[in-house]
Amino acid sequence: MTPEYAPRRAARPTLPLITAAILFAAAMSVSAFQYFIGIPPVIWLQLTLSAIGFICLIWGIIGFFRQTAAPNLQTGICFSRLPQPALVVDRQGIIRDANHAAAQLLDKTPASLINQPVHDLFHPPQCSGQDCQLCQHIAAGQELAATDFAFPLQRWQQISLSGLPAGAPDQLLQLHIDITARKKTEQQLALVIDGAGLGFWDWEYVTGKHEVNQRWLDILGLQQDELDHHIHDWEHRLHPEDQNRVRQMLLAHIASGSPYVVEFRMRHKDGHWVWIQGSGSVVEQDPVTGQPTRLCGTHQNITARKQFEQNLQAAYQVISQSPSVVLKWRCSEGLPIEFATDNVMQLLDCTDVRLVADKVPYLSLVHPDDAAAFRAEIENCRNNPECSDIVHQPYRIITSAGAVKWVQDHKVISRDDHGQVIGYQGLVTDITRQRQQNSAIRNIISGSLENSTDAILDNFSLLAAETLAADYTLIGEMTTDGICKTLSFCALNKSDRPIPYVMHASVCAHLSAGAICNYKQEVYRYFSEDKWLVNHGIQGFIGIPLQNDRHRVCGYVVALYRHPIPDLQFAEDILKLFAAQITSELDRSQAIRALEIQKQRLVDAQNISHIGDWQWHWSDNHFSWSEEMYRITGTHRSSFIPSFASFLTQLVHPDDRNIFKTALQNTHNNDIVDFKHRIVLNNGEIRHVHQRGKVIRDDRHRANGIQGTMQDITERLKTEQSLLEAKQEAEKATQVKSEFLANMSHEIRTPMNAIVGLVELCLNSDITSKQRDYLERVETAAHGLTNLINDILDFSKMESGKLHLEAAPFILEEMLDQVFSTMADLCRRKQLKLIRPRIDQHHHAVVGDPQRLRQVLINLIGNAIKFTERGQIEVSFTELQRTNEHTTFEFGITDTGIGMTEQQQTRLFKAFSQGDSSVTRTYGGTGLGLVISKQLVEQMGGSISVKSREHVGSCFSFTVTLGLTDIELLRQPRQRPDIDTRQLQRIRGARILLVEDNEVNRIVAIELLTQPICR
Repeated sequence: MTPEYAPRRAARPTLPLITAAILFAAAMSVSAFQYFIGIPPVIWLQLTLSAIGFICLIWGIIGFFRQTAAPNLQTGICFSRLPQPALVVDRQGIIRDANHAAAQLLDKTPASLINQPVHDLFHPPQCSGQDCQLCQHIAAGQELAATDFAFPLQRWQQISLSGLPAGAPDQLLQLHIDITARKKTEQQLALVIDGAGLGFWDWEYVTGKHEVNQRWLDILGLQQDELDHHIHDWEHRLHPEDQNRVRQMLLAHIASGSPYVVEFRMRHKDGHWVWIQGSGSVVEQDPVTGQPTRLCGTHQNITARKQFEQNLQAAYQVISQSPSVVLKWRCSEGLPIEFATDNVMQLLDCTDVRLVADKVPYLSLVHPDDAAAFRAEIENCRNNPECSDIVHQPYRIITSAGAVKWVQDHKVISRDDHGQVIGYQGLVTDITRQRQQNSAIRNIISGSLENSTDAILDNFSLLAAETLAADYTLIGEMTTDGICKTLSFCALNKSDRPIPYVMHASVCAHLSAGAICNYKQEVYRYFSEDKWLVNHGIQGFIGIPLQNDRHRVCGYVVALYRHPIPDLQFAEDILKLFAAQITSELDRSQAIRALEIQKQRLVDAQNISHIGDWQWHWSDNHFSWSEEMYRITGTHRSSFIPSFASFLTQLVHPDDRNIFKTALQNTHNNDIVDFKHRIVLNNGEIRHVHQRGKVIRDDRHRANGIQGTMQDITERLKTEQSLLEAKQEAEKATQVKSEFLANMSHEIRTPMNAIVGLVELCLNSDITSKQRDYLERVETAAHGLTNLINDILDFSKMESGKLHLEAAPFILEEMLDQVFSTMADLCRRKQLKLIRPRIDQHHHAVVGDPQRLRQVLINLIGNAIKFTERGQIEVSFTELQRTNEHTTFEFGITDTGIGMTEQQQTRLFKAFSQGDSSVTRTYGGTGLGLVISKQLVEQMGGSISVKSREHVGSCFSFTVTLGLTDIELLRQPRQRPDIDTRQLQRIRGARILLVEDNEVNRIVAIELLTQPICR
């Protein structure tokens, strides 16, 4: 079946040519035959044969040229043999032809598809024909680039629409490509990335475009519209301390080509920092230069891991500062030490480096009287395969300094795959002081001989157990989250060493209610969940809650009996007395602890801010100050006694002593002290300090001293000086930048003029249409670049303060006519309506800079045209104020374009900035036009503003103040001097000396001067 759009077979041009050759040969043969036999020639026969031959010759030549000009494509054959499904559809969406591959999709024949609606058979069924993108393009006769479409059963096809040859202008070729496998691969890759919690990024190295997936945005709490999609946006979110390191890592990777992994911090949308592990590599390179063109990689949120590492480091620091030492022993003779934490020096009087390097055997440190028991505990556990840890009985060790210390040792055993012990690791705690305190507590009969709260509570526990004849007593506190925490636990029987009682939640909840909890016997039956009570056979239980001054339960005291309580009421009354004393002691200890905390906070605050406090009592001339004062002045408590005289003579700079004396001695008349001076330290260093204070008064409001603070401000003054110098350097850098921009703009103009000139010369020459199209595009780009150079030059002049306006008389209406004639052509190209204002001519002879005013209007109207796709551009003109010498006008430019949000409007009138990055990518521009317009308007004594609504349009309005002049003076005809053209005849044919330092400009000038119009 031949498609309607297939070309007809052309007539073969060889047959007429062969016929013509035969006829010419026949005519020549007849003439020769008649000549040789002497017969008179038959003229009519020769003419007939020659005429017919000539006609055949012309027919063959015409057919030959037609066949040469006709396309040499067997469209029908190519169409039917396409491996991809292909259809020919008309503007009504009806199938006019289909190849075998298309028919196989529906398991039909090509003939059965003819005259069927293409949408019902081959378009995605998710939308109707009116909403179908393919149907819309077919109805409009528009081509469609290859586009991905989803079909049921997770099938994907890439469909394109192409125009047919001129023989079928109302038909399109619809081509299908199955991309289901590719889509599944992309989905699997996306699932792998999302499942691994990885953020994927794709960076176009040359353009700086930066694309990311949703997981990348989730890591920073962002949405797609909040990302600039440029590499600078990513750099701005980096932590300042990580920017240089990450940048160096990327440059090193680009230079070496090896993949990299780097950890850094990025700012979350909420303001906190997120730790990121980034990795990536160069995936595309320029085939000519070898430079990278594309990088891809992943980001992973490792904040939790970093927090865990910090917690481990903090835990290690806590262990290093605690009396417990972490040790690791090798399972060999003498148990050599393999590892020790830094605080081992406090325990063994030996550094961890020396212990490990010398392989010190731990058994050599164990006291000889305790070594046998220690070895027995080791051997018993080693021979028991089920033993996993060893809790040693307290034993003594002998340190390197010869001191004897009591330690508590808890080891965890490490075994190999065969169950053999290969080493030990555990905690060794110094309990020497604890044993000494316990020994002292047991010698206490009544009262407290210790100042420590813990010792007093232990003493109360012991006394309560002895008084009540209870087997166990304990004192605990109630935390804010309702958890019971034991503060002191005591067993009356010294040989009884039970596991310390950790109260069960059910018992804790009973005590936290605030009621007395007393059970004479079989208490374990009431709290069967508390295994400690069950395992120790506790019968009697008395619990008294402790209440603070706000009558809230803050703790408890408990007495436990292994037998029924003989007199429950007596035991309860005695325990209440202990509860009252314990509550008082806890309140006192909390007050002391709060006071100590407050004092430490004050000391820390002074240390951090380098502020010391002092007092001077005039009655006894007593002068006192804090520890920070010693640090600021570089003195010591043992060698320096603070006083007014010693401070003045030993610390105050000689040149500032009069200031110091005057400030402190005149406080009788002024309650406030505030001055600055210098001090000289012992090493000769000079420091600057700031003194602040006030007068101390007694009950009768009489001044009896001064109290104040002294702050070291040396570093602050240095910082201020550095900032001042940095500011000066920044101002110099700005000046250099402005001069550089101005110089570069002038330097770029020379080659740009050469480019424009050469392009104009080429356009005036005989070139092909394709070459003319290329050169016209080059000319447009060159003019655009020239405008950009002019903007940069104007911007640099503005920054350096060298942009000055002229004051020339002109007619405002004539200037506006020039602007509107220029802008009207641009509006016609985009089919926009340009509405001009009506202007009265009798009062618009003004004085100002017409070029700069024209520049502002062209810039604003041009922006309105650029950002408007349909509708109109309306220019309004109003005279706001008029005096004898000046007049103020307001211009308004209103469009029906894309508009702006309030956030986008805040970015306007800033250098190199537009509404957002999408505007720059879609419409282009540098963001200098509005900045220059704003500066020019302000120099004309006016202001500029904008009102806009997204998807509705924008209105830019500005005011200018111009001088006034007489319009008649401007309209007087200007007399031009008569030029005697006869003098020019003398130089006809003369030679011209052309002087130009730029070779390209020299070539352009020669070409212009040698054109016929100049000869």
